Amino acid sequence: VDAAGGKIIRKLKELGMYEDCLIIWTTDHGDAVASHGGHFDKRSYLSEEMLRIPLAMRYSGVLPQGIQIKEAVSNTSLAPTMLAAAGLHFEQPVDGENLIEKVLSPEPPKEAYMVSESYGHMEKHFALAISDGEWKYVYNRGQLGELYCLSKDPYEMKNLIQDEAYKDQRQRIKKLLLQWAQKHENQDALKEFEHDNQKLYESAWKSQFFSGMMMPIMQFVGNLGYVMVALLGGLFAIKGTIEVGDIQSFFQYIRNFTQPIQQIAQVTNLL
Repeated sequence: VDAAGGKIIRKLKELGMYEDCLIIWTTDHGDAVASHGGHFDKRSYLSEEMLRIPLAMRYSGVLPQGIQIKEAVSNTSLAPTMLAAAGLHFEQPVDGENLIEKVLSPEPPKEAYMVSESYGHMEKHFALAISDGEWKYVYNRGQLGELYCLSKDPYEMKNLIQDEAYKDQRQRIKKLLLQWAQKHENQDALKEFEHDNQKLYESAWKSQFFSGMMMPIMQFVGNLGYVMVALLGGLFAIKGTIEVGDIQSFFQYIRNFTQPIQQIAQVTNLL
């Protein structure tokens, strides 16, 4: 790859265009390089090995040499940057920004996070990743989400998505992702969130309905059991088949039978 880039540089010099060109050295994606259990190529992975790519620019007479920007930028900014070098711009708003201006007139970032998307490669998948530099959240359609603390776990080896100790961080960065989708009118992301919200809504009302019905049903069953025991027990007691103490024992058995079922209904509602 380096040799191929060198051929282009040499040709630009031969044509006398080298000093008048904006040269951008980057790539479209990273490579999994056998990370995370043997992932190769790009596929649909949104790990840091895939998302962090090189970006270097040379623009003689415009961009000073040796400047480094630590802030994360997106490859959606490449097109606006190239148009700006040609004295042009998009007529409609776009997601990217002019990186030449960012280098010459650094300002605080408009958004304190970066979002990446995947629509699958060699497989059908939809995923979104958002990172604010320290925390990173990955939404995977139909699969377990991911949450990492990049400052402590830069290689994303421990998924904290189900760890309730990081509930606040999870909710905060999920909210950022929703705000990004609304701001940029990303219909795919908004449909995904609406679908997930609908599933949560349906599961919530079903669990509440089930647990709400279990209590009166079990009370009815218990009361019916008390009536049956009282009637049959009284009849058998008159005949001398059982004693009054046996009837009291059956009342206790009914209570022991219905109480665990009521408790299960309450736990189901919490889940």
